[in-house]
This record gives sequence, structure tokens and C-alpha cells, in this order.
Amino acid sequence: MMEPLFEKLKSNAVAHRQCIILPESTEPRTLTAADKIIGDKVADIVLIGHADEIDAKVKELGLTHIGEARIINP
Repeated sequence: MMEPLFEKLKSNAVAHRQCIILPESTEPRTLTAADKIIGDKVADIVLIGHADEIDAKVKELGLTHIGEARIINP
């Protein structure tokens, strides 16, 4: 049986792991997506922003993997 397209893309991304830099680091959709990407081991994440603001939003959203992201304070 053929692997669904999304699963094939995900497998390829995991095999050739890249780094994604995200500037909108306190946006809930951005953090939620980043948390999923980290949890699925699809890519490394770099968040641009203030660590205390990011941490507060992460706690508010109840995200569990975002702690593995690198944070760069502009």
C-alpha cells in the first residue's frame, strides 16, 4: 500500500532535518505549530523574541516540546 503524501513528506523531512527560524514567537498558532514540529522531530526550531514573553505564552498554551527550541533575543 502506498504511503499517504503527508506521511511521505514528513518522513523525508525527518530524514533530512532542517532548521526553521520563526520571528512571530508569541503568536499562539506559531508556537503550537513549532511545538508539534519539535515533538514530531521534523525540524529544529529557533524562535526570535524575548524568552520571558515566549515562556509565558508557552505556559498559557500548555505546550510540552517548545522547551527544545532555541530562543534568540533580538
